[in-house]
Amino acid sequence: SSSSSSGGGGGENLSVGRTLHNLGVIYCDRREHDVAMDCFEQSLRIRKSVLGKRHPSVADCMCWIGRVHRERGSYRSALECFLSALCAREDALGPNHPDVAEALRNVGVVHDDLGEHEESLRCYKRCLHIRRTALGG
Repeated sequence: SSSSSSGGGGGENLSVGRTLHNLGVIYCDRREHDVAMDCFEQSLRIRKSVLGKRHPSVADCMCWIGRVHRERGSYRSALECFLSALCAREDALGPNHPDVAEALRNVGVVHDDLGEHEESLRCYKRCLHIRRTALGG
């Protein structure tokens, strides 16, 4: 594993990755999708190299990249990102974690965008089940 030019290593790289991610969120909120995507992709590269592909921080980044794709109307690309985030969150957090429910909601929304209503409904139902279980009812 390589360290940054100033010799900080993984921790410093993660700090850069976090900053890039935060910038991406701001640019996404401002609907500056090209700049947002660039920030998220750089952050994703750092997070994957330091934390591995299945870390929750990698999943968070994939969700934001999926959001940018969805806002651009690239629903298939959005779906790929959201499914990747879902798998990573299930692996890292277990199948009944609230973050898994959120990832399922994202997948469901895009299936709905694509007119895949049965698949969308399956995702929403599983999301609801996880959320009800998490709330104890």
